[in-house]
Amino acid sequence: MIQEVYTVEEAATLLRCDAHTIRRAIRAGKIQAAKVGKGYAIARPALEAFFASKGGGNLFANDAGSDPGA
Repeated sequence: MIQEVYTVEEAATLLRCDAHTIRRAIRAGKIQAAKVGKGYAIARPALEAFFASKGGGNLFANDAGSDPGA
């Protein structure tokens, strides 16, 4: 099953950066996220858009759902 929503910590692990970097990008409006309790919920498309805006390629290229040969 493909994960659709990520916490700040999960997003940081995925992007190989610090959680503070993700929080700073959310506060600056560079990553769209929903405030849930004391944390944030970040949708998969928002992470993809942020990664692409930073010059990255397809963030989820290795997911089984995105590989037509799988």
